[in-house]
Amino acid sequence: GFFALENSGFNLDTWGVRVDNFRGMATTTAEGAVSIAASAQTDNGQLAITGNGSGLLQDDLDLSLQLTGDEFQLLNSPDFSARVTPDISLIADSEGISVRGTIQVPHLFIAMGALPETAIDVSSDVVIVNYPADQPQLARSLAAVDNRFMSVPISANLALELGDDVRFAGLGLDTRLQGLLTVEQLANGSNRTFGELAVVAGSYSLYGQTLQLEEGELLFIGPYDNPGLDIRATRDVGDTEVGLQMNGTLRNIQSELFSTPSLPENDIIALLATGRPFSQIGQSDEEALLGSVARLGLARGRVISERVRNSLGLDALAITNTGRIDEAMLTVGKYITPSIFVRYGLGLFDNQSKISVDYDLTQSIKLQAESGENQSLDVTYSIEN
Repeated sequence: GFFALENSGFNLDTWGVRVDNFRGMATTTAEGAVSIAASAQTDNGQLAITGNGSGLLQDDLDLSLQLTGDEFQLLNSPDFSARVTPDISLIADSEGISVRGTIQVPHLFIAMGALPETAIDVSSDVVIVNYPADQPQLARSLAAVDNRFMSVPISANLALELGDDVRFAGLGLDTRLQGLLTVEQLANGSNRTFGELAVVAGSYSLYGQTLQLEEGELLFIGPYDNPGLDIRATRDVGDTEVGLQMNGTLRNIQSELFSTPSLPENDIIALLATGRPFSQIGQSDEEALLGSVARLGLARGRVISERVRNSLGLDALAITNTGRIDEAMLTVGKYITPSIFVRYGLGLFDNQSKISVDYDLTQSIKLQAESGENQSLDVTYSIEN
């Protein structure tokens, strides 16, 4: 049999891409052999796929495909755009599917800041069988589960080369990245990422203050979503340079303060977070100061927090979390009178806040009111034996 399609075009609205000059051809034989060739263009980019195989509907599958391209527009939206130059081979047989090759990425832009601050990722164990057409990202869970239970194992080894126009903006960062990553998927479905990305130039926003990223790198030694960090960020305040050296991992940042000329730690964090020395801060600065200590994983952070608490006359200071890092909350409290205690909590990562008041009406009756994402009023009556 023979099938051909010439000079067609279509829109991929979800991806923001227009595909032109699509050509496709496929031939089959009575013995089950197949040969395919297809090509397409996007703006100045192009993509082509060729291959042949046999036994597609039988147990003796033997398929070989080659995917090549040059700056093909893969995605194009205000928050995510990418052009790729792939050179990938795919071989499939009755034992499984193997994907090998390189993907050059001359352009990539990711703007996570455009997501809602309270956005929560879809859990890997959630299956969504029907999702709104304008939320295709929800299909990830279904695709992940389908892949997990596929009878044919898939292995992959891809080299990802980031070019000169790769930028990430989100989570307080706005930076260019360069480097080479190797992405592996084993036949059992586990994924590993190895390589190093250099932070070429950029900035880090901390409670409205901008720190310049002088140098740094992200080190991948397995998990793609928790790279090691080695980043130096600085800020000039008058004739003083203050900064921090961030190490550890993305999920467990460990930072150390430094300054030129040398200053006490509480002055450095105050200058970083507010632009003013510690002696000039007030209660309106407590959110920026204490949140910075917690978010950056500062060495001796507890000591610095205690200094801030004492300076501001607070009676309580704590960082609480329910087991999820994105739910971590900084809580400060103060007794207004001996019977009235006011607490203010601020989410370190979602910027949600809540305020609660504990009021001891009598020794036996206590009133607690809370206002935030949810409102509540509780009355407690206790009897002492």
